[in-house]
Amino acid sequence: MGHTRKILSSQKIPTIPIFSSSKLVIELAENFHLHYRNYRLEMDHVEFELMARAFIKAYAHWCLRGCPESVTYEKRGDRNIFLATSQLPAMPSFANLETNIGSTRVELQEWMDYFHVHYKDFRLEFNREEYEAFSEVVSEGYEHFTANIGKNESDRRHSIHQSTVPKKVFEKNGKNKFWSLPSEIQSEKIFASTYKKEDLNKISERVTLGSDLIKVDIRDLFNATLYNTSKIGAWGLDSDAVFLPLKNRYEFVKFVVQNKFLITDAQIEKTAYYTLIRSQNIDAVPRDGSSQGIYAYPMEQTKYFISLIKNIYENGYNLTAKSKPDEKAGQPERVKMLDKIGSEYEQLRSASNCITVTFDSGAPRIANGLHRSAILYAMYEDGLLDDPFILVKLAKNEAKLSNCSFEMLASLEENSRVTSIYLRTPIFIKYFMRVFIVGLISPYFVIDKVLQRTRNLIFKISKIL
Repeated sequence: MGHTRKILSSQKIPTIPIFSSSKLVIELAENFHLHYRNYRLEMDHVEFELMARAFIKAYAHWCLRGCPESVTYEKRGDRNIFLATSQLPAMPSFANLETNIGSTRVELQEWMDYFHVHYKDFRLEFNREEYEAFSEVVSEGYEHFTANIGKNESDRRHSIHQSTVPKKVFEKNGKNKFWSLPSEIQSEKIFASTYKKEDLNKISERVTLGSDLIKVDIRDLFNATLYNTSKIGAWGLDSDAVFLPLKNRYEFVKFVVQNKFLITDAQIEKTAYYTLIRSQNIDAVPRDGSSQGIYAYPMEQTKYFISLIKNIYENGYNLTAKSKPDEKAGQPERVKMLDKIGSEYEQLRSASNCITVTFDSGAPRIANGLHRSAILYAMYEDGLLDDPFILVKLAKNEAKLSNCSFEMLASLEENSRVTSIYLRTPIFIKYFMRVFIVGLISPYFVIDKVLQRTRNLIFKISKIL
């Protein structure tokens, strides 16, 4: 949250990190480490205990409030709910000298394509592409700031223990009307993130109207399906575990666009896309089509794909966050398929043009819409999509999204092949577990509070004596 005067630089990057994409680990080594995806935070014993107690207290507090959903702050008077607060030592890892807290550094690791960016007790893990994007944003932001120093210069803070609202001591020069007092706030949304109108296009909007509609980054969707589909698409994997049906579609899109949609049947027959879909062996691996069938008429399917490429390149994906798939729907098309015994059957193509997704370990996978996803990814690479976030539909119609944790987990589980016992536990048992946990930890905090006040009283008495 914050009130942004100017976005100095920005890039729309994939949301899923390359390293530790879905990892949450707390480990004890030379210090306590909290691994949260590709972030690592180091803590000494004091900091770890304070953070652990804060999380336990916050969870209990949240449960006792009825597990309220998160809200968007729209007007003056809306406030944050402080679930837990604590005082940390101002110097990081003061109780453990093993931690290198006095430097900012960038490290190239011995392992291939692996960078570390350290800032005090915090570490980011990047591959080369992520590191280059991060470095470009930081460099461009600094250059923009210094090039416009006259407009960007403000009062300066010097003392520690600062918060959003400046505390003394600070050097006041009165330039450019930056806020320094609560009375100078010029926003109705005190606790919200606000941006100037000219910067709004630099922020990716993910809010949708439909309960079963979400927006995902086309790069995340494409790459998660291309490289991590062994559980749901083994029929299309090559020897390197690459999902060939999606790879071939993408390469075919690039080929068609480069040739300005003017290609002959002879050229089509030489492409990897056509070579794979014309295979009539449903037991072959890899193959194309679907998990249950293969294309009965490969050339007809390829011609349809070319027309689809042309249509989306000229008219777009035809969906926005403010529209629903059925508003764009026409009569569904049918594609001829062959099953395991060679019988021909018809499979409906989606009339809504909305890609459907499933989830595996929290990452989106294409359930229906390989052709459209390949087209949109190629369009983004060609600079024809301003925003990489595209509207998709959850694979199961009854799935609902909510920003309350258990309901969100349940939705993801319904659209995935996750086998977690916890996710499959009935919702009433989960609520019982919440009550049980709160019942266990509440006495601890009551006793702890009494002991703290007793220790403080003893300390004050010893001072007097």
